[in-house]
Amino acid sequence: MPMIMDDGINVDDLFGESASLELGLPATAPTSNSTKGLAQRLDEMRLLGCCQKIAWSKQGCIAYISQDTLRVNLRHLECRPSDGKWVLSDDTPLHPVAEAHGGQPLVHLCWNEIGSELAVVDSSGRVSIYNIAISLNSLAGQRQAAFDPVDDATQIVGMMWLNIQRSVHAFNVAAMVQGRRAYSPFRRRPIGPFHPAGKAALLCVTRSGIIRLLYQNPDNKWAEISAELKNASYSDRLLTHAAIVATQNGILIATYSACQKIYFYRVQINWTPPQWDPSQLKQAPNQFPVPSFRFMHSKVEAPCIIPSASRNGEATNDGMPSSTNPLYCLTRLDIVLAAHDNSAGMTTNPWIIAVFSIPPHATPDHSQQQSPCSVIVRWQLESAPQVLHPKFDEVNAKKNNAQIKSRLSMETS
Repeated sequence: MPMIMDDGINVDDLFGESASLELGLPATAPTSNSTKGLAQRLDEMRLLGCCQKIAWSKQGCIAYISQDTLRVNLRHLECRPSDGKWVLSDDTPLHPVAEAHGGQPLVHLCWNEIGSELAVVDSSGRVSIYNIAISLNSLAGQRQAAFDPVDDATQIVGMMWLNIQRSVHAFNVAAMVQGRRAYSPFRRRPIGPFHPAGKAALLCVTRSGIIRLLYQNPDNKWAEISAELKNASYSDRLLTHAAIVATQNGILIATYSACQKIYFYRVQINWTPPQWDPSQLKQAPNQFPVPSFRFMHSKVEAPCIIPSASRNGEATNDGMPSSTNPLYCLTRLDIVLAAHDNSAGMTTNPWIIAVFSIPPHATPDHSQQQSPCSVIVRWQLESAPQVLHPKFDEVNAKKNNAQIKSRLSMETS
């Protein structure tokens, strides 16, 4: 498949627009510097799941980590009064970040869904949180990174903001109206779990297999709870990637270990009390909602098989390559929720998507049957009944109404 940057391919053709997007993309072949930068980026994505260097808020603010990985700069969209064009503003350094992390390299940025809270993560797993209080280019500190220890085992491999229980603005798919694309807005209800007091909460998974929940109390002070992911052997506790997504039935977590194994968890966050009345703050100032984790019995362990093109170019009956390629490394892990089918009234099970890539320097240019640079492997979660040996039917059950629980399986495609 040719790349967009190759000669003869116009990026405007992808959108069917006659007018140019004026992106200013160069049409020259990739240079050695770009190849070196690609290899460095793939290496970062291989070592750590949380390595997003630039994050775009829905409020129009862009935060990105500087080249020296010690500072965070902010830019925002603004309309130029002279000609009415939308442009990016000048850089605004976020000075409290460098002071809060004490010179530790910054590795990850993440906005919440509303786009008002920014989480900054360094290479030691310390997290600082900032809030857009007054203007887009001015962020106020909410949580200091000094609360977290400096330890490689606490590196963040997966992160997700908990949604706030309020409707958010969204847009439907664009439709052509009188020759122009129109986006119809609507208000969407977010998916729980929610903080009972309507405060911010951040869920993290560390390299050592610890799940952390950072949450803000009604008095604006931050607290934390943590727990160890269940049923993980000692050799598989060294994680490199984690994907987290919220559903109506709890939080789904998929992890990838250094032993090339994928684990799946279903976690529920329970708050005590589940409801919070602001008037309680005057009656009991120190009694705030306290969260706790509840792990569901739906964890699945699956060995990760990375496909590889065979020497003769042959494949197996199911269309998969006949061997595995040790050069492939996981660079991205996601959980994709299926869309609800309104016509059938059903929702299919979620997918676990894994992207495996080969570094540019690992594939020789003279290879006739060169393997693809990236391979996407997906697993679909299916509920399957437990099948017992027929001899168990001869054993008298203690309970006549005993039911066999279903198990969760992962189907690769």
